[in-house]
Amino acid sequence: MNLDDLITGAEEISTCDVEIAGIDALYLIPADISQLFIYEPDTITDIVTGSSAVHIDFDFQSCLFKSRMRQSDAGVNYDNSITFRYSKDVTEWLHLNKEQGFFAVFLKSDQWYVTGSNALPYYINFEYVSGKSAGDQQGYDIELTSSQLRPIIKYEAPAPPPP
Repeated sequence: MNLDDLITGAEEISTCDVEIAGIDALYLIPADISQLFIYEPDTITDIVTGSSAVHIDFDFQSCLFKSRMRQSDAGVNYDNSITFRYSKDVTEWLHLNKEQGFFAVFLKSDQWYVTGSNALPYYINFEYVSGKSAGDQQGYDIELTSSQLRPIIKYEAPAPPPP
């Protein structure tokens, strides 16, 4: 079983615009290796605790997911984004991974959400922000963006949170 298999059995959260704030944990799963797990994961917890998962330790309450539906003659798609603030110096990691596609897996309360796919992964856009005032810390405003055929999915039975 792989991440795409788990997504197939999940429930869509919405067919319109979605905004989710108050995200507790965010993980990035490289899209190109999401089907190459060494073992057979049975739950999202297995995936986010795997060696390929990147846990994002974002600044407190700065993580936000947005999805906007776009309809055209070509059909319906969703412009999805995940934004967060990060204060530590991650310049090298951002540059090394800016061409890397990711699934985004996040936890809000006890509910897991997954967005992205192997065909339409998320990519990292970032901007370094220097302090504009005495109280404003230097850091990164990071945005992951993707155009998807579905907004986001969640699981009916929440997986237990990672340790």
